[in-house]
Amino acid sequence: GGLRYEFFPKDADMDNFIEYRDDAHVALTSNNLDYSYECLLAAQKLYTNDPDLLRLLGTYFVRVGENEQAIDTFNKLIDIYPADIDGFINRAKLTFETGDMNQAFSDYQYILEQMPDHLQAMNGLARCYLSYNRLFEAKILFEITIEKHPYDLDSRIWLYKVNKLLLENTLNEVACSPSNIELKLTLAQLYYDLELDQECCQTIREIQSLSTLHSDMFLLWGKALSKQGQLKECLKIFNKAFDLAQGEGLNGFDILVEHGIAHLKLKNGKGAISKLSEAL
Repeated sequence: GGLRYEFFPKDADMDNFIEYRDDAHVALTSNNLDYSYECLLAAQKLYTNDPDLLRLLGTYFVRVGENEQAIDTFNKLIDIYPADIDGFINRAKLTFETGDMNQAFSDYQYILEQMPDHLQAMNGLARCYLSYNRLFEAKILFEITIEKHPYDLDSRIWLYKVNKLLLENTLNEVACSPSNIELKLTLAQLYYDLELDQECCQTIREIQSLSTLHSDMFLLWGKALSKQGQLKECLKIFNKAFDLAQGEGLNGFDILVEHGIAHLKLKNGKGAISKLSEAL
């Protein structure tokens, strides 16, 4: 971020301090690490408690692989200026990388209390859940992150990894309990999330042979059929899903939207308008 000028005491040699700090910033930007460190040390002799100087110094230590010194520097930044979120962001990233997961988890939670949609904190907290092997919490948080930040490729890659791990675990559990409906429901959703649509449909048919399906499972079935281009069949499934939703006391909004999209794929404008209007 940009450098600020409101933190200096009245008796500081402000002109020289700013010159050294600005030179350090430029040198860091161009990866001239030796000169950057010289400037940082010179600035520190004039004034040690400037938050931007501490941030630059911490960044320098990260660049040269001195993670413990970087953490100490960001700890100082947090102690002196707890309102400066940069200190928490950098400490969380470093403590995660050095294996202090509890500190990273705490810092990411704190950042999200202050800034609920902070991308780095959402992604970082989800990776903490993953490191704790709390896979469903990680999955949910990655999904929320992608909803808030749809162009974040890193979170999409991590979500794919989590879904693969969950699929592997669930398949092992299903092998031990082949008639467990809840496990098969989870399995069907994971197949869909991983774009294994044929496997998703097959699993739902297996569930249907063992138990009564609710509207949400018919909706999932219809969406998986639609993705495979089996549009006429998916329309029948969406009709069934909507009828069940009405009986369950639900308004069926998501079903109507998917039903309308399926009509659009079939180039049936009248049907699409009907279903989407009903959704509205």
